Amino acid sequence: MTGIIGVVVLIIGLIMAIWPYFAWYVRLGWKFKDAEPSDLALNAGRISGIILVIVGFILIVSSCSTGSGADRKWAEQFKEKLDAGQVKEIRIGMINPTILSEEEKNTVIQMIQDAELRPFHAGDVVGSNNAGGIELLHPKAMLDNK
Repeated sequence: MTGIIGVVVLIIGLIMAIWPYFAWYVRLGWKFKDAEPSDLALNAGRISGIILVIVGFILIVSSCSTGSGADRKWAEQFKEKLDAGQVKEIRIGMINPTILSEEEKNTVIQMIQDAELRPFHAGDVVGSNNAGGIELLHPKAMLDNK
């Protein structure tokens, strides 16, 4: 839906930026007989059009990177990377993090594969007192290891 709104905003912005007189006439000019827009009104319309083009572009790009489809696919892609053996290391803790042994790493990977993965929403967090990270191998590094 954001993508559709972005396209509409982008088209309106392009019309306002390229044809400011037409945009002025559609907005106001039709109401008055023999009226002409001032240079200030045309320039303001052109600047507003440029702003709308930028906003429309941002909406289109953001609709491509988020959405329900993306929320479902990331978990599958992450689990595929785990299955392919792309986990380099797992560390737990912020200050002096503990790096898990190979056996612990395999246990955690198995637990993640069996778990239902859900996207993180900041509103769901009450508090946190530690951190961890999973470092994956770069695909090129995997080819080098084979």
